[in-house]
Amino acid sequence: MQLATYPKYYSALALGLSLGCLTIFPTSVSGQSVVERESIRRQGLVLEADNLLSEGREAFAKADYQEAVQKYRAALDTLPNGVATADRRGEYTAHLTDGSVALAQQYRRNGRYEEAKELLGEVLIADPTNGRAQTELDYFDDPIRTNPSLTYEHTKDVDKVRRLLYQGEGFYNLGQFDQAFVTFESVLRVDPYNRAARRWMERISAAKTEYYRSAYDETRARLLSEVDKAWELSVTPEPDGNAADVFNPNNLDSGGIVAIQNKLKNIIIPDVQFDDITVEEAIDFLRQRSVELDDQTFNPVNKGVNFVIRKAQLAGGGAGADLELDAEGGLGDFNDPKAVKIPELRLRNVPLGRVLEYVCEQARLRYKVDEFAVTLLPLGGGEGDDLIHRTWNVPPTFLNDISSAGGGGDGGDGGDPFAVGGDDGGGSSLTPRPELRTILENNGITFPADASASYLPGPSTLVVKNTPANLDLVDQLVSGVLGRIPKMIDIQTKFVEINQDNTEELGFDW
Repeated sequence: MQLATYPKYYSALALGLSLGCLTIFPTSVSGQSVVERESIRRQGLVLEADNLLSEGREAFAKADYQEAVQKYRAALDTLPNGVATADRRGEYTAHLTDGSVALAQQYRRNGRYEEAKELLGEVLIADPTNGRAQTELDYFDDPIRTNPSLTYEHTKDVDKVRRLLYQGEGFYNLGQFDQAFVTFESVLRVDPYNRAARRWMERISAAKTEYYRSAYDETRARLLSEVDKAWELSVTPEPDGNAADVFNPNNLDSGGIVAIQNKLKNIIIPDVQFDDITVEEAIDFLRQRSVELDDQTFNPVNKGVNFVIRKAQLAGGGAGADLELDAEGGLGDFNDPKAVKIPELRLRNVPLGRVLEYVCEQARLRYKVDEFAVTLLPLGGGEGDDLIHRTWNVPPTFLNDISSAGGGGDGGDGGDPFAVGGDDGGGSSLTPRPELRTILENNGITFPADASASYLPGPSTLVVKNTPANLDLVDQLVSGVLGRIPKMIDIQTKFVEINQDNTEELGFDW
């Protein structure tokens, strides 16, 4: 076969040899179309390889050597073989060698020794005269340049510690001390001897100490302010003159028995610790605490509760009779209630009255409340000494006033006692006024046995024998009547005189 006879086949063969293609195309195939397609494919691969090389160079400039080596290898694998691409392949190989040596240096610093040696070995295979690769291999035998104890895990821990230190510093600068402290603790879990973490924890503790000192100063100043505030005397509110508010058994500002009972109920003792002490010592403690904790009384002189310990009285009026302890262990008249021991009593946040009840229960005593004090008596004493007399000067209309106030006067309906009866069809019927005791009972005052009440019309005096508590209620009732403003009726009369003359005439107006 003569080549001159087939000029198209000769041209295709020459092009194939120039591109390094060893394929001999058969004559039966359209030679020009196959060669052109192959040429276009190879040119596309060259362009793709050049792009990969450019990406590798960009990664190398950013010190991302691992990415650069991957791109260089991909470029060499993509670049087609041939005479026309030999120079380009040499350039690619030089870039791959430089990137591999740089990556091997990075591996050596990070403790990845085997991977670094493998890379350098590949470089020396491709370029046995590469001095940089040989020098890097020699560094592995130099203990000054290469630490044989270094591991890749240690390098990763170093990076982790560095990130945690930056994160903890950020929390500290934001004032989030607790999160910063936890972050530096994480550093110590990775590196137990990290001094930077300990120094930061020291700074955090110092900053929190400064805050706590400021909080201490603020709390101390606030508490001292509250103590100083306790010395302030409140101004007593001006009474509004409403008589209905005067007689109010639940009024905390009322005096006498009601006030003492309210103190026993409302004064809270925060802590009671009695261990084998006498009744006198316990009462002294309650007396002192009642003064300190009484916030219902504005006048300091009237703060607290008075306590009196008294022996039981004999039938003949004497004290100290030769009586023994009763069957229940109660006190006889010969025993002094002040010397009775309280074995143990521990209470917290209990009203004063309840503490007094517990003391009386353990000491076999009882107590009663009068107008000025709380009196402690031995059990078994008579109740007759609880009844006392009291006298009040009242206005002549006192009985009518309390009858209308309590609803017990004229039948309780406020009607006219001189009204004509409706049942008998005529005549007048007078409703008698109830007795004084009934009127007082209708006003909420009870009368135990041997209690009494009488009214002397001549001097207009009220005399009542009753318990101190009931006498205090009577006192409030009398005060309410005396303070009541008399009702007045203002009647205005107008006389109007009208004169009218009707002189109308019936007729026609012509």
